[in-house]
Amino acid sequence: MAKTSVELVQAEGNFYKEQFAKDSEEEFEALLQQRVDEAAAEVQREVGAETYASEEPVTEALLCTAETYLGCAKCFQTIESIIATWDQEQLPSEFVSAERVGAMIERYRRLAKEILDQYDQTYDEATRPYFASE
Repeated sequence: MAKTSVELVQAEGNFYKEQFAKDSEEEFEALLQQRVDEAAAEVQREVGAETYASEEPVTEALLCTAETYLGCAKCFQTIESIIATWDQEQLPSEFVSAERVGAMIERYRRLAKEILDQYDQTYDEATRPYFASE
């Protein structure tokens, strides 16, 4: 069971169905649920089943946040694919600009990784990459 929710991912990413070319709220929510499930599986794989099952409040909150960020990254990847294959003259105003979507994916992935690195036994803070935006 995912620690985040469709509602959290939708709110964090400011997503709505028109960005995903979905006709109904049900299709939109199903797509977001799929991305949430994928993010949960990725987080569980990264931290291990024991840590993922932890009921310690701080751990649960951090893993929920990491899942939310990964869910957003996955949703932006979907949007990026839609933009890349858009066959009409101009993108609707609902879309994130094509120039920014890659940066949004990277941002959410980086934020999630920073959280998940805390649970990696082999992670060495001294080898942490430097990001110019930090």
